This record gives sequence, C-alpha cells and structure tokens, in this order.
Amino acid sequence: MTKKGAAVHFNKGAAYEHETYKGLDNEGHNVAEVEFFDTTFDGCNFEKAAFQECKFEKCRFVDCNLSLTTFKDTSLLDVEFVGCKMLGINWTEPAKSFFTVGFTGCILNDSLFVGANLRRVKMIDSIANRVDFENADLSDADCQGTDFAGANFANTNLARADLRRARNYAIDPNVNILKKTRFSLPEALALLSYLDIVVD
Repeated sequence: MTKKGAAVHFNKGAAYEHETYKGLDNEGHNVAEVEFFDTTFDGCNFEKAAFQECKFEKCRFVDCNLSLTTFKDTSLLDVEFVGCKMLGINWTEPAKSFFTVGFTGCILNDSLFVGANLRRVKMIDSIANRVDFENADLSDADCQGTDFAGANFANTNLARADLRRARNYAIDPNVNILKKTRFSLPEALALLSYLDIVVD
C-alpha cells in the first residue's frame, strides 16, 4: 500500500510491513519502538528526526533527506539508501547493533563511522567528504566511485575493499590495513606520498 501525506505519525510499539510512503515531511519527529519491514520511503524528509529502539529490515530509502537524523538503539538490517542526503549522521550508535546497509549515490558528508563494522558495505558513487572511518572495518567493502575528500582513515581495515574509481582519498598504508585492496590509476598514486621513496 502506498501512503502519501505531509506527515505521518508512527505509533509507538507498532509494526509496519510492505508499505510505501511518498513525500512525507517528518522533519524533527521522534519515532520510538517501531518496526519497519519491507518498507519503502520515497522522497521523504526525516531531517533531524530521532529513531529510538526501532528496527528497519529490508527497507529502502530513495531520494530522502535524513540529515542530522539519529538512530539510537536502532537496528538496520538489509537497508538500502539511494540518492539520499545524509549529512552529519553519527552511524557509530546504530552500528553497535545489527547493521547491514548500502549507499548508492548518497551524500554522507561530515558523518561518523568510528569503530563501525562495515564489512561488505556498499558505498557506491557517493560523496563522503570529511567522514570519519577511524577504527572502522571496511573489509570487502565496495566503495567504487565515491569521493572521500577530507575523510579520515586511521587504523581502518580496508582489506579486499574495492576503491576503483574512488577519488580524493588520503590513505596512509602505514596506519591502515591494505591487503589486496583494489585501487585504480591515477588516484592510487596518492598512496606513494606516504612512502619514503623518490619517484623520478
């Protein structure tokens, strides 16, 4: 069922399944103890919204604004974000719980993934400027085509991660795990700046 409207109140303790919401304006709303299964949010505004003790499973957000949204004690399992604006989100909190997400064509600037388990995450053709990945596990991640300008990689596990077509990254091989990590030229030449070598 497709639901349209300026805003929707999600009842505490309720479960919503197989729904599609279009054009909702739930900016600043608090949503607590709600479960969403196989639910699609299309063109919705959740800026500064707060999800607490919620569960999203097999859900999809398309062209949504989730900037400054908080996910406290909330699990995201098989959740896909496509073309979403997601500025300044602290993903460290939801990543402590069940957390399998994918980002395609999203803007993730100024967000935190510190210590997050991002194994096999998809972060494709996105903009992740000034994002903090310190102590995060990005092993086997697919980050093709993403812009990492100003992103912090420190003690980050990038083993077998795919960074082909990724750009503007500053990754020090001395303080990060780069085992069979895939890069593409000419961007990969930036890795040489951290090595004590002379290139003529």
